[in-house]
This record gives sequence, structure tokens and C-alpha cells, in this order.
Amino acid sequence: MNGRCVRVALGQILVEPGRADDNIGRALAAIDAAAAAGAEVLVLPECLDFGWASDAARSGAEPIPGPRAALLAARAGAAGIVLTAGLSERAGDQIYNAAILIDRDGTIIGQHRKINELDFARSLYTTGAKLEVFDTSIGRVGIAICADLLIPEIGAALAAMGAEIILSPSAWAVPDDHDEVITPYGGEWPSAYGSLARQCGVAVAAASNVGRIEGGAWDGRPIIGRSLAVHGDGSIAGLAAFGQEDLFFCALRYRRGSG
Repeated sequence: MNGRCVRVALGQILVEPGRADDNIGRALAAIDAAAAAGAEVLVLPECLDFGWASDAARSGAEPIPGPRAALLAARAGAAGIVLTAGLSERAGDQIYNAAILIDRDGTIIGQHRKINELDFARSLYTTGAKLEVFDTSIGRVGIAICADLLIPEIGAALAAMGAEIILSPSAWAVPDDHDEVITPYGGEWPSAYGSLARQCGVAVAAASNVGRIEGGAWDGRPIIGRSLAVHGDGSIAGLAAFGQEDLFFCALRYRRGSG
């Protein structure tokens, strides 16, 4: 395989529960800023419209494609950037924790529905049942959402299907009494991503929002960012700030195949 390096932006935006218009506005601004800084790829957080686990998704979620997805696609196309973004998806009477993948021409080329959802959130989100890998202008891309990648077989399956990069919209939360000085957050993610990369040769880029959870067993917990990217050899490409908005840039190395 030939090596390749792509400039990735991790859009660690504020997501306010239930405030879809404001959240989409911040996502659109992140697209513009990432492209202006030369990023080829932007990863945005999980359920960036209403916030992860927010009951507001029951009434406000849209189909994919739908108006919010179209706004993101149009802005990504105008900016010429590859984008993945987490959205709440309505499909009939079901709500999914979903993510869309948009190529740099603004085409929505794929989506993923979260599989490894926390038990309490299953009362809101229907479980996804499908993995896919998509051909994009930067190579073959797989999508996983947050805790999906805590199941090693999900990442390994995407790699076996030909993924060169896995993009992962996320929402990483901690208890209110978490002390970042005593117990730095995030050790499980470099470990999980690094192991996946070393074993399967696939790079991973994940963006978590900041804000708070509203709803469910984790109501009120802070979501703390710490967005992360790992090279295809398992080494860390970049780690964003704790607990604050951040548009973080890194050069991500991966092994590009002939497909």
C-alpha cells in the first residue's frame, strides 16, 4: 500500500440540547472555518442537531436526506470538504442515532446508524444493523458512532471491508465529579483506536462535542470534547482540548490501497 496524509479537522462544537437551529449554525460555521484553514476532511459530533439522548429528537428528528442534512451537504460542497456529521434520523416511526458522509462535491454518499448504543438510550434510538464502507475523494471511508468502536469487531469489520479511515462522530461524557487533573479523561479511546489501527492498519478520527446531556440516566453529565485522531500505525495524530470548544487540525497518515 502507498501512504497518504490528509489534513483533518475535528469540529468540537458546543451542542445545546434541543436547540437544533443554533447547533446547525455552529456546524455550518465549523465547515467554513475548517475549509478556510485548508482541511480536506471535517468530523462533527454525534447527534449534533438535538444532542445525544435528548428527548427533543422524538418530535424534531428529520429523515435522511432531509432539510438539515441538505444544509450541511450544500455547505460542505461549497467549501469543497469531506464531511461526516451526526444527526437524529426519523425513519417511519423509528428514531436512529445516525451519521451522514458527504463528499467534497456536496453529495451525501452514505450514512450509518449507531449499533452499540447505551442501554438507557435504546428507549429513544432504534439500533442500527448495517456496516458499510464508502468510496470518497480521499479514499475508502467507514463510519462508526462513539461507542461503536468499543466493540473491536465493528472496527475490524470496517477495515476488512476495505476502510482506510474510520470517521467517528461522538459525544464523550463524564460524571459531574470527574477531576481531569487526577484522572485524565480518554485513556480508553487512544487504547481502543490504537489497537484497531495497529491490528488492521486503519486510521481513526473522532470528534466529540462539548455541552451537557439532557435526558436519560446520564442527565446533566458534561460532555467534554477531547476529540482524537490516530494514524494508521496506531500513534496519536492529535488530541483536542478538554471541556471547551475547539476546531482542532491534524495531519492524519493512512495506508491507501488501490481501491
